[in-house]
Amino acid sequence: AATGDLATVKALLDGGDCVSVDMADTNGFTPLMIAAQAGHGSVMQVLFENGARAGETAADGNTALHLAARNGHLEACRILISEEADVNAVNEAGLDALMDAAQTGN
Repeated sequence: AATGDLATVKALLDGGDCVSVDMADTNGFTPLMIAAQAGHGSVMQVLFENGARAGETAADGNTALHLAARNGHLEACRILISEEADVNAVNEAGLDALMDAAQTGN
């Protein structure tokens, strides 16, 4: 998800039960969050097609929408909002995605 390698993401998802689309890393980041942070819209679409949820939160309270907005990935934000990401969700710093984006100049 981080590199935007769509073929690898599809292969892993098609590989069976060993991969969960919402499995988080040690920081609580799901593949969707990682793809959103990097602005990989096509990977995000495949993850949604395979059951990813836009509302998952990382250990610090950030959502995929926070990560996409913070990094200036407008198309990723559009995809997340179309998949009903909570635009009012706040992270541990008390910021929603819009405030987070503004704070980072995006």
